[in-house]
Amino acid sequence: RPPRGLDGVYDIIATAGIVPEKDEFEFWTTPEDERFAEDFLTVRGVEPEAKLAGLNPGTAWRSRQWDVGNYARVGDALMEVPGTSVAIFGSREERGRAEAIAGRMRRPAVIAAGETTLRQAAALVRRCSVFVSNDSGLMHIASLSGVPTIGIFGSTDPARAALVGGASAVFHTPLECAPCYKPECRLTDAPLLCLTSIPPEAVSRKALEMMGF
Repeated sequence: RPPRGLDGVYDIIATAGIVPEKDEFEFWTTPEDERFAEDFLTVRGVEPEAKLAGLNPGTAWRSRQWDVGNYARVGDALMEVPGTSVAIFGSREERGRAEAIAGRMRRPAVIAAGETTLRQAAALVRRCSVFVSNDSGLMHIASLSGVPTIGIFGSTDPARAALVGGASAVFHTPLECAPCYKPECRLTDAPLLCLTSIPPEAVSRKALEMMGF
């Protein structure tokens, strides 16, 4: 049975007599997108044999945004493994968050935020050995592309936004107020507790495990 978050979609297409044969999803890229990804990494000094870890700190709602300092700590932990490079994703509007992460890391990271189209970003994501992301569209693209994906969830419900691809893991803190589906946190005594309670050390350990370390 498809994940709960897709039930509505399946119910709608069932009214037209369409019954999917299998629960598999694809995000298509072109050969040009794949060449772009290869050239993008080559120009930035990422060796073809390097393991690439993706960080995706962007998303529209503040209540979904894990702190940039946490992402920087995860990036540092992953780059402790020899031969590992880190790429930071996002839109043009999210480039500031990507730069803030890179600025806090001990070693240089590749900033892809604002440098790609969506399809080009997907082609880069496919080259990742692990992808750590806020709840976002690119998180789902990574998962359905078969990239080991870690989803960081705050104000949204991971059961409704199920990762439908291969290896995946979810970090989410069940709270009385979460998931609230509010763009901004309404708490004053412990704002964004759903996100601040997710330790970067735990995420780093899981990411390294998914990379085979």
